[in-house]
Order: sequence, then C-alpha cells, then structure tokens
Amino acid sequence: DALGLSAFWTPSEAGAVPSISGGFGVENPDDGDDEFTWTVGLQWSDAFVAGNTLGFGIGSAEGWQDKSGYDDPLAYEVWYEMAISDNISVTPAAFVVEKDGADDVSGALVKTTFRF
Repeated sequence: DALGLSAFWTPSEAGAVPSISGGFGVENPDDGDDEFTWTVGLQWSDAFVAGNTLGFGIGSAEGWQDKSGYDDPLAYEVWYEMAISDNISVTPAAFVVEKDGADDVSGALVKTTFRF
C-alpha cells in the first residue's frame, strides 16, 4: 500500500528562475514500519543557449525510516538537454545514489530524443 503526491510550478518566462517540482510518498510495507520518500527538482529553460534546458534533482534513495543506524541515503541527478534541431535533442546526465551501509552507485548516460 502506497500513496504519492507530486506538484510542479513553471515560471511564465524562461530565465534565471527555474521550474520547480516536488513529490512526497508514503508506503506501509508488510513489516508495519512506514517508509517515506521525497523528491525536489529544478529545471532552467534556455540555460546558456536558447532552447536548451539544465536540470537538477535530489530525493530519497530508499524509503526514509525511523530506525537507529539508518543513514537516510539520497539520490542526485544533473542533466543538460541540448536542442539539436526542432525534432532532435541530446541529453547527457550524471547521477549518484547513496546506499545505506554500502558504496555509492554513480553513473552517466546520454539520451537522444526524436520527436515525430
């Protein structure tokens, strides 16, 4: 059983003020200990070059639990979407996911989007 709520706000004009998104979730797993998740994202339109987008996100990497010895790990992501044409964009991204009691996981990717 889980419940989530998300919202976003976008400024009327591109520029220094980013779009903001956020979310919150709660789950009641079989063990009876409620777990909570959250995310916050910022996205700047026309970042550095008109038509490109810069974004950053942070949130819980695992359900947040009220347990002693639990570190409440986080996940982070940064991306930059570059408009190649009206119908093609390329988005490199990098991420880090903290793990409770283990080494962090990090990586990178490149996403290519074609719009028809």
